[in-house]
Amino acid sequence: LFAQEAARLASETEIRAVNAERAADDCYAAEWMRGHLSEPFSGAVSGLTEHGVYVRLENSVEGLLPAAALALNFDGARYVSKPGFPRRTLSFGDRLAVQAVRADVASGEIHFAPLDPALDAHSPQNTAPPPPPKKPKKTKHSKKRSSKGRKRGSKRANSRHA
Repeated sequence: LFAQEAARLASETEIRAVNAERAADDCYAAEWMRGHLSEPFSGAVSGLTEHGVYVRLENSVEGLLPAAALALNFDGARYVSKPGFPRRTLSFGDRLAVQAVRADVASGEIHFAPLDPALDAHSPQNTAPPPPPKKPKKTKHSKKRSSKGRKRGSKRANSRHA
């Protein structure tokens, strides 16, 4: 009984230590990245979620490319082009160029933006053109009426006497 309890406590302590080490690594990475905001980096997709794409750079720094920054939709396994845009996909292991746009040292969070205009939701080529103006619908009452052959007020006068 003592050995089982000691083993359980040792495992919990090890898990806490590993989590603390990862959190510290994330904070150090964010601190480093603060000095390199807007610089181009090459990386690979290391994770895919509905919140975005995780990208691991060649120097092992990892950050999030938020879904809102992408001109792609998540289908549960990969990101695919939104309807009406050029066919494009992003899946695990794909290489891509990014730039860091945010690095929060306290939380260890790093956010990227895509450098490829085909992936960037905010790129002019990916913003949908405004819809064409709608033409007013023609109804039978919207036709221009001709006043030829009618006396002024004759329709009204006839309807009163009917």
